[in-house]
Amino acid sequence: MNVQKISIVALAAALLAGVTGCSAQAPSTSGAQTSETQTNEPTAAQGGAEVSRVKEYSTLDELIADSDLIAVVEVTDERKTSTCGDFECLNAVVKPVDVLKGDAAGPISIVNAGAPESSEPAAADSSLTVEPLTPGTTFLLFLSNFENTPGDPTGEYVRVGVFAGDYIENAPGTYERRDPESPKLPEQLSLEEVRQAIAAGA
Repeated sequence: MNVQKISIVALAAALLAGVTGCSAQAPSTSGAQTSETQTNEPTAAQGGAEVSRVKEYSTLDELIADSDLIAVVEVTDERKTSTCGDFECLNAVVKPVDVLKGDAAGPISIVNAGAPESSEPAAADSSLTVEPLTPGTTFLLFLSNFENTPGDPTGEYVRVGVFAGDYIENAPGTYERRDPESPKLPEQLSLEEVRQAIAAGA
């Protein structure tokens, strides 16, 4: 199946709807900074898309506050297509193995904030500032509901802060931040400190 190449700018409103919708329900008390739009412009070889961010995350509490679902997940080799505004997205399907916040009874679909250049799983996150959600890899993900129409979740998820809520396992129970555009966030997180932070904010 050929998947139409997506410009991040065209998709930004749909992706941010999930983040801002969640923020309205669970506002952060840690003072997350709202800044002028930050734009990364990958090269043509990376897909030529733009990634725009309107909110910076600097603390774990901010990530938690804006998350509908926080879970340790295993990435499967399954990919699904979904509607992202006027475009099609190629999404990674992950299997939750430990849910820290929210509810996930089975596999969930992660909307890629990028422009897939083919239907191959390895290319699912091409043109992005982080590597793909590679099948067989384990992540700690901070996720918000994805909404094509504000107030109408699709049942899919996006990573909070584009890639801010993306941590990869580097040792049992320990996860490393992959997003180079969120340098103020903790470089590493343990499941225990995330659980404690969730409990403290409940």
